[in-house]
Amino acid sequence: MLPSIHRLPKQEIPGVLRYGARVTDENIVLRYKKTKQTPRFAFVVSTKVDKRATARNRMRRILSESVRLVIDGIAPCDGVFTVKKPFQESGAVALLQQARLV
Repeated sequence: MLPSIHRLPKQEIPGVLRYGARVTDENIVLRYKKTKQTPRFAFVVSTKVDKRATARNRMRRILSESVRLVIDGIAPCDGVFTVKKPFQESGAVALLQQARLV
């Protein structure tokens, strides 16, 4: 789990989704908006991806852990990871590199 300083509050997610730049992969979409604060992230997994809450939470945990491992090298930004079907575990760090945030 990300420390609270690196978690994007729920009320700020729509602003990032609407006005942020987008980087996509086969199964993950990263919307981000550069800021002057610390990097903050949110993880969105819809019920369309999987109906079971345990599976959706597992996907969130996997993404959160992959971001947590590289959080020190990420440029200040607000980011929202959205999972698409089918989910594959790798990809979050690759999207950060593609967006030139790492």
